[in-house]
Amino acid sequence: MRALASAVVVWAIPAHISWILAVMVFPWAAPMLFMLAFAPALLYVVQAMFLPVVWLLDESHVKKTAISAVILLGGYVLALVFAWISVTAIGWVADINPCVSWKAGVTGSRPPVGPC
Repeated sequence: MRALASAVVVWAIPAHISWILAVMVFPWAAPMLFMLAFAPALLYVVQAMFLPVVWLLDESHVKKTAISAVILLGGYVLALVFAWISVTAIGWVADINPCVSWKAGVTGSRPPVGPC
C-alpha cells in the first residue's frame, strides 16, 4: 500500500502542473520511495534467511536463542523505523499540494483547505 501511495502521489503532484514534469520527476523520485516502502518486507526476508544459519552454528542453545532474539527484535524495530520513514516521506510529498493529493487518494498531514 505504501508503494502504491508513493507512486500515486509522486505522479499526481507534478502531473497537476504538466505531464512532462511528471515524466521527469517520477523516474528519480519513485524508486527512492519504493525502496523505503519495501524495506520492511526485505528486512523480514533477511531475518527468515539468517535464523536457520544461526541454528546451524556450533554454539550453545542459550547463545543461539539470544542471537535469534536479537535478530527478530532488532529486525522488527528496524522495520518499524523504515515504515515510519516511508509514511513520513509520502506525507511530505502529499503536503506539497494537499488538494491534488486528496483527489489522487493520498493524504498527508495537512488536510485540503476549502473545495478542491
